[in-house]
Amino acid sequence: MTLRRRTFLAGTALFLSGCASLSGSNDTTTATNSNSNSKTLDDFPAARGIDNQPTLGPQPGTADRTVIAFEDPSCHYCGRFERDTFPKIESNYIDSGKLSFVSRFAVAPIQPWGTPAAEALEATYARNESVFWTLKEHYFAEQDTFSESNVLSKTKSFLESNTDVDAAAVVDDAKNEAYEGALSKDQRAASAAGVEGVPSFFVFDGGTLSTSITGAQPYSVFEKALGE
Repeated sequence: MTLRRRTFLAGTALFLSGCASLSGSNDTTTATNSNSNSKTLDDFPAARGIDNQPTLGPQPGTADRTVIAFEDPSCHYCGRFERDTFPKIESNYIDSGKLSFVSRFAVAPIQPWGTPAAEALEATYARNESVFWTLKEHYFAEQDTFSESNVLSKTKSFLESNTDVDAAAVVDDAKNEAYEGALSKDQRAASAAGVEGVPSFFVFDGGTLSTSITGAQPYSVFEKALGE
């Protein structure tokens, strides 16, 4: 897996710095709208194929706002966002039907367990979307306990103990990189959208890009971007 993983990442310049480049970042980038036709859910690069991506809340484009997130299960800045900020977004916007939250992967070459974890998440999503979110939360909650050598065995144990998904099949798929194509599609979408590190978020007002946010920003930044 290691050789293939290095080959997979070698052509993706945006991940050379990875999530580590976001240390101390408190900046947001507001997208311009000089050519709105190129910044809609129908044709913006980050939104390519989102109908087949894990989504919380209404279908993309049907809620007031849509957020497309690019994350790495092993990135500590992504973990900070998931633990500190995402629960408030979920409670205040997703659960009320105001927001569609789309999850995509952009795996940085920082922690080697990120790719097999992303493979396992894709394999889980193919079987049960609800369990996908459960496993994703588990990875971010327990980041410090994972390594390249134990991530799949710990994934198998977690799925067996907490879900009805075929854990052995998920792990076999991850080992065989059965969803490398899906991850490559996410990587290409991230690169084409100009993602330079993770976590990265693209906020759409209705169907038009309004703001992009980079880093483990506090909830107040997302609250401002998402509005009422």
